[in-house]
Amino acid sequence: MRMRTVILCLVIIHCLLLCGCAGSPSESPAEPKPDEIRAVWISYLDLNLPAESRNEASFRAMAKEMTETIREGKMNTVFFQVRPFSDAIYKSAIFPYSAVIAGTEGEDPGFDALDLFCEYAKESDISVHAWINPFRVGKASDLEQRSDKNPAKQILCDDNRENDRRVVNVDGTLYYNPANAENRKLILDGIRELLANYPIDGIHIDDYFYPTTKAFIDEAEYETYRSEGGTSSLDDWRRTQINMLVSSMYSCVKSYGSEKVFSVSPALQIENNYDMLYADVKRWASCDGYCDWLIPQVYVGFEHETSPFCETIKRWESIERSPNVRLLFGLAAYKCGIEDIYAGTGSSEWVDRSDILSRQIEYISRQGHCDGFSMFSYSYIFGEKMSYNSELEMKAVISMI
Repeated sequence: MRMRTVILCLVIIHCLLLCGCAGSPSESPAEPKPDEIRAVWISYLDLNLPAESRNEASFRAMAKEMTETIREGKMNTVFFQVRPFSDAIYKSAIFPYSAVIAGTEGEDPGFDALDLFCEYAKESDISVHAWINPFRVGKASDLEQRSDKNPAKQILCDDNRENDRRVVNVDGTLYYNPANAENRKLILDGIRELLANYPIDGIHIDDYFYPTTKAFIDEAEYETYRSEGGTSSLDDWRRTQINMLVSSMYSCVKSYGSEKVFSVSPALQIENNYDMLYADVKRWASCDGYCDWLIPQVYVGFEHETSPFCETIKRWESIERSPNVRLLFGLAAYKCGIEDIYAGTGSSEWVDRSDILSRQIEYISRQGHCDGFSMFSYSYIFGEKMSYNSELEMKAVISMI
């Protein structure tokens, strides 16, 4: 009997260790905050319809199913991707219709995807934030296939060689030059168009800032700055360019109503944001006028070898934050049931377990400094890419919120 008791104790201890830092099973689940944000990213990849189904009736059916499923899953917010590649998943006078909706970029699909999605989201009481990629254009090899209405193609294919530096090629992918003032205006004009024409609750951007640390991308702009007496290093100057854009985006959003939300979802590591993407996330968190919500992409498990979940959460929570900036965390629903090849010794965690998301939500809710979470992405938790593990994960998540 004594040996059985010892074995039982060892099993319990083992289970507690596996639960990582999410608290012991004896603790009652943390009560969700009344204004907790429970969000899901809807990527352009979640919106692909078969060629024969690219019509209003099919999209309506998909939007209705999505919003009802999100509501039943107890989520209340959606980051709906409307501009993945200098294009538009909505009716735009600036960017061409996306091939995701139209099949061929620039073709009119005969319906407005964003307007329809907002219609059904309202019926399900779901908040919709338009998610844009400000700088990404797409593969350089696809330029010929892009619409003549695409601003990037217009820039590169006109007779003016001087403006070609507005679009740069980084390892075969085209991006708008982050240091170019005309590009900032283009981005802001696109935001104004969205806010003026759609009943959205805010604008959202993710971690696409500087696409490289190499000097060529903005060499001409930096040389001009230096010739005019500027003394900042290239790194500091680049951070200033991104700060200007982010603060301008925030001001633009607020000009359409103080209740409108501007949110940013930076990459996992605070240092990499600062040193490689030139995104000064500490400044955005601590100073008013940059963002309302900061949503770092903590796409790791508890057993990640170099960036374990709890340690990473604590690092983000430790940075100084303005009372006007809400902190949420992005969670990696897409990893459920698959090997995490970047996790080192913890690579099998998402395969071996099916309670990671629920434990992560439980952990961040107990920290007292978190205002919610967002999961990437819809297809992995509610749609066609669900695995057996993610089904179990979502059952646990829904039962606790």
